[in-house]
Amino acid sequence: MQNNGFMSRWRARLQARWRRFASERPGERFEQHYRRARQRGHSRWHAAALVVAGVALVLLGLVMLVAPGPGLLAIVAGGALLAQQSLKLARGMDKAEVGLRRVWGRFSH
Repeated sequence: MQNNGFMSRWRARLQARWRRFASERPGERFEQHYRRARQRGHSRWHAAALVVAGVALVLLGLVMLVAPGPGLLAIVAGGALLAQQSLKLARGMDKAEVGLRRVWGRFSH
C-alpha cells in the first residue's frame, strides 16, 4: 500500500507540472521548463536518464511514422525530455511550436 502513496504523489506532481507548462505562452514554455529543470538541480544520473529516454522516444517515434502508432506524439514527447537538458533545443521547440500553431491555424479555419 505504501507504493500507492508514492504513485499518487508522483502523479499529482506530474499533473501540476503539466498544468504550469500548458498555461505558459506558446513560444516561451519550453525555455521556461528548461530553466525550472535547471533550478531543481537533478543529479547527473537523472539528466542522463532523461537524455536516454528522450532519444529513445524520438527514435521510437521515427519508427512509428512508418509503422502504426502515434509517431509524432512520441517525437514531441522525446523532444520535450531532451529540451530539459539543452537551452538551444528548448528554444528550437518553442519556435517549432509557434510555427506549427501558425500552420494549424491556417488549415483549421
